[in-house]
Amino acid sequence: MKKNMLLAVGLFLGAVSFAQKDPVLMTVDGKNVHQSEFLNIYTKNNPDPKYDKASLDEYMELFVNFKLKVTEAEELKMDTISKFQNELNGYREQLARPYLTDKEMNDELIKEAYYRKTNEVKASHILIQNVNAEVAVRQGASFGEAERKKVEEIKADIEAGKISFEDAAVKYSQDPSAKDNKGSLGYFSAFQMVYPFEEAAYTTKVGEISNPIKTRFGYHILKVHDKRPARGRIRVAHIYAKSPDNAKPEDAKKAKQKIEELYELLKKGKDFADLAKEHSEDKTSAQKGGELAWFTSGRMLPNFEEASFNLAKDGDYTKPIKTSYGWHIIKRLEYEDVRSFDKMEGELKAKIAKDPRSNKSKASFIEKLKDEYHYKDYSKKWLADYSKAYKAGMESGTPDVSSFDGKKAFKYSVKKGCFKPKTVVKVADFTKFMKAHPSQKEVDIKAKYNAFVSQELMQFERSRLEVKYPEYKALMQEYEDGILLFELTEQKVWKKASKDTVGLEAFYEKNKDRYQWKKRGDVEIYSAVKKDNIYKALEYVKDSNYNANQVLKKINATSQLNLSVESGKFEIAKKEELKGRTLTVGVTEPFVLNSKFVFIKTNEVLPPTTKKLDETRGMAISDYQTYLEKEWIKELKAKYPIVINEDVLYSLGK
Repeated sequence: MKKNMLLAVGLFLGAVSFAQKDPVLMTVDGKNVHQSEFLNIYTKNNPDPKYDKASLDEYMELFVNFKLKVTEAEELKMDTISKFQNELNGYREQLARPYLTDKEMNDELIKEAYYRKTNEVKASHILIQNVNAEVAVRQGASFGEAERKKVEEIKADIEAGKISFEDAAVKYSQDPSAKDNKGSLGYFSAFQMVYPFEEAAYTTKVGEISNPIKTRFGYHILKVHDKRPARGRIRVAHIYAKSPDNAKPEDAKKAKQKIEELYELLKKGKDFADLAKEHSEDKTSAQKGGELAWFTSGRMLPNFEEASFNLAKDGDYTKPIKTSYGWHIIKRLEYEDVRSFDKMEGELKAKIAKDPRSNKSKASFIEKLKDEYHYKDYSKKWLADYSKAYKAGMESGTPDVSSFDGKKAFKYSVKKGCFKPKTVVKVADFTKFMKAHPSQKEVDIKAKYNAFVSQELMQFERSRLEVKYPEYKALMQEYEDGILLFELTEQKVWKKASKDTVGLEAFYEKNKDRYQWKKRGDVEIYSAVKKDNIYKALEYVKDSNYNANQVLKKINATSQLNLSVESGKFEIAKKEELKGRTLTVGVTEPFVLNSKFVFIKTNEVLPPTTKKLDETRGMAISDYQTYLEKEWIKELKAKYPIVINEDVLYSLGK
């Protein structure tokens, strides 16, 4: 509800054009309201705006009411309470996001991701995992240094011909699967690997070995074997006979015999789904006739995947194939080619926002801010000494770098050469940042400093958004007014109408004539698809020993679909089964309505009468809300003088 109100009173999101001369349209309690504000709201809420006098007058009335309510909320200081501030800050953060990123870099990342989604790479890797940071420090090495050196040595031996990549993977890689797959990862595409690994795979030439890659798992080198267009995605079903590579010979023989027998049954015309349900040893998929979820390259075992994608058309199935888990017969159910860029763009954008590759956009944006705000860095003069002092202090548990507090860390300003005191950042501010963001592992002072600079510049940029972007300023005004309007209207109208029982009852008594029942029937409406069922029901109804529930129980003994009964008091003119019929107490003969057989038992015919409050509470509350709002607007108009400049208003139509 609140969201709808925010939109209803909102300003349009496109570029807001402010004329050099923006005349005053009206004053509310002596405060000027300019033509542009009215025009922006009018344009947004009227996609095909009309500027004739009648249309402008009608909308002006709504606009006046809106401004009166906002004025009242501000007068009550509702914009100063913490609940309001917290909610507005939440919207501010959300609305600021599109302005705090490098759009050009985002577009490049989306195009890059689409290319990688439509082109797969086949690679193998060798992983040397990170050791504990504390161990590295005790050994006199920096975190990750030993791992990097190790993969560099392995790469040198491979390139010198001392060992093959595959043998090196088996011998050295700390990826547990390397012992079996010799480091092979098969084909994969975007978002299937961590981004630094993906980046190396797509930028390394086929047949070559990458430089060491650092990920959260450790250091890798990878070899690229092939690149090809993506195959799209496929959905298959399979029949499975369990036979892992380490199975006993007699068990392996039985599994092979079983899958071959099932294959022969398929060739003789047996239904694939039925055989999967009866015989597949993948119990999860067997329940669904062997059906598996959609998958793309890199999601299944290589030979299972290869066999699946080699099926030519839906309905085709493979001969029995062997994987490390056992034997399979695979049937193609559906195939989809790679989607177009337009169809994938939104999905890719959402994935990038949650992926580490988005850091590229953030870093690029920070560099642009540095240029825009004439950033000047002084860290070369002190950061190295600061880092030594801080790390030395960590050994005692209390780093003391207070001697650096007065030094300049960096400076920035909107105007070149004009550096106000607040735009000169001291090292003391960086130390506060360090304390607020403690490290669990070996601290990288340079990385911390870069994060500090980024935070400072982003905060400064946030503070200037309303100055730099008129559309953002207008949007924030929309949400601010919308929140105030919602909160105040809820207090004055919505909650009051539902909780003020005395006021509601008085309103109802005064306006009883609005709430009238037309002629009604207290009836039971019997309906059935089959003619026999309706006539059986009619016999029971005519027998006074049976009520509606007993009739239902009798007729629906074999199926709950045989008969339905609807009982109640209905307005004759509004109920389809009663409309146009002259009701009298008793039972009608069956008739056909909407392909069903129907008869009606009338218990009483009720004349027009006034509805009780409980019978019309929803409508009465709605009407009471309308009444409260009108009375409230009258009070506000008396409280806050309004002066409308009609010449300015009607000039919009010229």
